[in-house]
Amino acid sequence: MSDKRPTVKEFADKLDVSKQTIHNHLKKLDKEERTTNSRGIIVLTDREQHQLIESITGKPPATDQTEKDEKSINQELSNTIEELRQEIIQLQEDIKEKKSQIEESNTRNGRQADQIDELNRLLDQQQQLQAVTQKQLDNALEDKTKLLEYKEEQESKGFWARLFNR
Repeated sequence: MSDKRPTVKEFADKLDVSKQTIHNHLKKLDKEERTTNSRGIIVLTDREQHQLIESITGKPPATDQTEKDEKSINQELSNTIEELRQEIIQLQEDIKEKKSQIEESNTRNGRQADQIDELNRLLDQQQQLQAVTQKQLDNALEDKTKLLEYKEEQESKGFWARLFNR
């Protein structure tokens, strides 16, 4: 059983202090015979470990209550982490939805741009047709005016002048 107890070096490493610090604090503890393992290396009893922790850190070693507090803190942290994960998942879903809406809007805007282009093309054609029609009307009016002038001129001529086309 003494082999399962930590050596001075192992305990110093656990507390992140030097072996010398452990030996100095051991000297301050009750003068009792030190326990050694099968190789003759000093090992620390549970009582010595508790006394050393209290001596070095100035605090009593962790008790069952402290462990319970740590467990409740760990549970609270786990719960908080889970809540944050759920919130992240919700936000990712919201982002996907917004991206989908943006894509839909971009598609709609593309269709509207195509419709505007088509309407502009049709308007241009209408204006060209209007110009052609106006030119034809002007030509027809000019022709009608010339015919009316010719008719008046012919009516103003006498019968024989019209007959011989003079």
